[in-house]
Amino acid sequence: MYEGKGYGVFKEDVAEVIVESLRPIREKYNDLLNNKDYLEQVYAIGADKAERQARKTLRKVYKKVGLIERKYLPR
Repeated sequence: MYEGKGYGVFKEDVAEVIVESLRPIREKYNDLLNNKDYLEQVYAIGADKAERQARKTLRKVYKKVGLIERKYLPR
């Protein structure tokens, strides 16, 4: 197929195939990026999950170090 053609032709065809293969991913990325409500929801869920994990870790640290756990941490 590429016999007798320059390497540049092959590279252009490969680049085109890659661009077309990545098109659905790029479109999904752009859709998500433009959906601010969804992004805020994902951020909030992630923040809640991180806070729960941090509290769990702090409880373990307090216990190991011998500190008294703060019962009323602000939320």
